[in-house]
Amino acid sequence: MGISNSQDVAQPRVLTINVKGFQLSDGGEVDDRALDAIERYIERVDPDVVLFQELDRGTTRAHGRDELAEIARRIDGTDSAFARALVHQGGDYGVGIVTRHGAAIDDAANGVNATHRIELPTSTKTGADHEQRVALVAPVTLANGSRFTVATTHVSTKQPGRAEQLGAIDDIADDIIGGAGNTAAHLPDDLPTTLVLGGDFNARRGEVQAHLDGLTHVVDGFGRTMPRLNTGIDQLYVSPGVGVSGMGLDEPERIEGSWLPFGIGGRDVYATDHPALWGTLNLPK
Repeated sequence: MGISNSQDVAQPRVLTINVKGFQLSDGGEVDDRALDAIERYIERVDPDVVLFQELDRGTTRAHGRDELAEIARRIDGTDSAFARALVHQGGDYGVGIVTRHGAAIDDAANGVNATHRIELPTSTKTGADHEQRVALVAPVTLANGSRFTVATTHVSTKQPGRAEQLGAIDDIADDIIGGAGNTAAHLPDDLPTTLVLGGDFNARRGEVQAHLDGLTHVVDGFGRTMPRLNTGIDQLYVSPGVGVSGMGLDEPERIEGSWLPFGIGGRDVYATDHPALWGTLNLPK
């Protein structure tokens, strides 16, 4: 397992990855080679929690498959949750969370996962991306009983409207950390106040951090300099008091081709068109 959970310390490893619907970097429909490669990658990194973006459930391009359920089964997930952003091609498209190593998403009083799907604001400005975007928030309990809150999101590709979405995400984060339960999202006040937020922000780190002023990027928490993370749109943040004892930024597995570096273009094909980012975290007691 990831550097994990004795009775005295909670060090979950959290991974965020945009899987592009398991379509390969150049594909338009689900491809088992992408599923196989991403399964291998997750097994190697061995996280306790995986935050996914760009998942399909029941769509034509997914051949009717529930991608979150399938990858959760493949990586021995112990719990999972999906949040629809769009109804698409006869099914759903959105984000998801999978827990592993005995970690579980907390249950509500009715026995259903106590997750929260939050619609982010959609701009009506000219040139805006009018696609509905969401955040999925979930309280997680590790095998040793330690609790924290995780959130995954996928923000607009266009600047008109992205600032409003980042502002809404900052409000959600402030609400969780403060335990106030008073945002428009109507989050309960009993969520764990330790937060890990990951996703595809479709913006450089500087733009995102200008809004998420109460959170720390994992690279800063780890105390390293990684220039690629300044321009990368896939990001992972933690709330005050969370330490970072390890991290990694990994390119996806090459499926076809042999020489072009990832992100250059050309004919090389990868498992997805995004790198993956993970952190091993020291949760406050």
